[in-house]
Amino acid sequence: MQKTLLILFLFFCKCLVFGQNKKPKSRPPTTVNLPQYYKPQADSIRKFYKLNGFELLIAEFIVMESSYERAIILALEADTWYEFVFISDKGAHTQEVFLYDEAERKVLYKKKKWADVDGNIIDEAYIPRHSEYHMLKFVQECRKKRWLTTGFLLFKKTSTAGPNTKYRKN
Repeated sequence: MQKTLLILFLFFCKCLVFGQNKKPKSRPPTTVNLPQYYKPQADSIRKFYKLNGFELLIAEFIVMESSYERAIILALEADTWYEFVFISDKGAHTQEVFLYDEAERKVLYKKKKWADVDGNIIDEAYIPRHSEYHMLKFVQECRKKRWLTTGFLLFKKTSTAGPNTKYRKN
């Protein structure tokens, strides 16, 4: 009886060891190697918004999989002007940004295609009516690359300084 149990135990251990030799699914790179074209774009965007009286709240550069959405939960204050800037990978042929309020209503949507004149940057203004959590989702698609580098900047209006008078109440 003990020999049978020992043989069964060794058989299960052997199955477990050989079962672990499967290759794991493809994962994103662990380090974000920012392409050189991101730095001048992000710096000029930061400078522009700082001159126009905005404060930088979030600056994130991440690696995301093509055609899969990424979401960020944001706590936004009522009657405060926010600017969302999404810098997509230059190889992406479609970029989309969605903003949902706490009741999951779509309050902002912007889509760009690769052939658009204004390039790989989506920037949108939003002024929430209520202080609540919002979910920002973004997605980009590329046929040639699986992993895409993405930049996301969030600005908050702090002063009335600057020449930019763009103001939209959503």
